[in-house]
Amino acid sequence: MCLDISEFLSQEDLDMLERTLISKDGSVQESIECICKAAVAEYFEMILGKQIPTRADEVRQRRLFHLIKHYFQGRIPDDTEVASLFQLTENSSRSLIKATLTKFRRDLESEIHATICDLLRDAKREGDTYRVVVRSGTIQDEMRRAVSIDAPELPQIYKVRNSAEVYGIPDDTYDVLCRHYGVYPTGRQVAAIG
Repeated sequence: MCLDISEFLSQEDLDMLERTLISKDGSVQESIECICKAAVAEYFEMILGKQIPTRADEVRQRRLFHLIKHYFQGRIPDDTEVASLFQLTENSSRSLIKATLTKFRRDLESEIHATICDLLRDAKREGDTYRVVVRSGTIQDEMRRAVSIDAPELPQIYKVRNSAEVYGIPDDTYDVLCRHYGVYPTGRQVAAIG
């Protein structure tokens, strides 16, 4: 199915979309196609009477769920991305992400896992800690939860002083997270549990 978006949008709107939407190749068309898939899935659920939300916050949660599945390409979006798409404040977008992940935890397990694995793989070692950029408060909470479950005696992930979104992960805590999520960074052995 081909959709001519210029039929619906002015050039000014198209320019704004280009600045707002993400895509692999930089084209708005690819992003719009992914958003259309999310919208179609949402409409089919409505037409077929499946999981019909009744409140505005439930509609947003379901909409974000479909965007995660079709637009964000297998990862959980950060607070800023959701704020931009839904025209929300950062705090409201964080709440929306958290509510969506809570409601659809089983259906989004692979996206949560993939997002955290990517963060752990991108971590940079500095002394006896790893530094990682975490742009989602909800993903940060997920990582902290994993540490609390697997190794509550270890130091937690902490915000690096004077940084906006950089977090420190102590060496032992990083090992626990890597084991928990099945991440084994190149050239590094992670000790077995026990």
